[in-house]
Amino acid sequence: MKETALPFVAKLALVLLSIIMLGYLAILGKSLLAPLLFSLLMAFLLLPFANFLERKFKFGRSVASITAVILMIGVLYGIFYFLGNQLGELWNDWPLLVKQVTTAFHDIQSWVSKTFHINEYKQKSYLSDGIEKSLATSAVVIGTTLLTLSSSLLFLAFTLLFTFFILNYRRLLFSFLTTVFAEQHKTKVTEIVSEIQSIIRKYVSGLFIQMFIVTVLMILALTFLGIKYAY
Repeated sequence: MKETALPFVAKLALVLLSIIMLGYLAILGKSLLAPLLFSLLMAFLLLPFANFLERKFKFGRSVASITAVILMIGVLYGIFYFLGNQLGELWNDWPLLVKQVTTAFHDIQSWVSKTFHINEYKQKSYLSDGIEKSLATSAVVIGTTLLTLSSSLLFLAFTLLFTFFILNYRRLLFSFLTTVFAEQHKTKVTEIVSEIQSIIRKYVSGLFIQMFIVTVLMILALTFLGIKYAY
């Protein structure tokens, strides 16, 4: 049976329509697609470790995947623990910071009074009006903050789950991907998937190395300048 080739305009219209539909579906499902894509990156990064556990220590697929995810959780916990310690040290010096801010505030009040001839009473009145307006919108700010926090926790939970499932069922996912294409293209598909894994792994590793180098250089620079809480 002779196949009928579509004209170029029809092909272009189908491609554009497909792109628009995929973009619309991506917008609708961004709450699930975002952690899924991030989980895919993390799975590619943790894949060598999971393979090492399976090959060296004879771990099962599920145990190796769970161990890799636990390693990821440990790294995240270490980062949050470090940030928490820094905030704790900052909280210990909070009275001193309040005292310094109060002194600076009085100095600014004196400067404004001398420069613009606005007495301290009028300055406090302006500040009170500003504080009242800020308090009027504080409920919205608090609600937005809580919503952002809950969204972040949900994103983290979905990321951990998706990462585990991608690692645990990676052979099944790969088999599904190869069966989508014709038999003569399976070798090429396998090569492309391997190259994509290598590129993504190198890209994510490079990002982490870059962040580490920039952080170390920033800490050294702030420490050299004698700035407190450099790290």
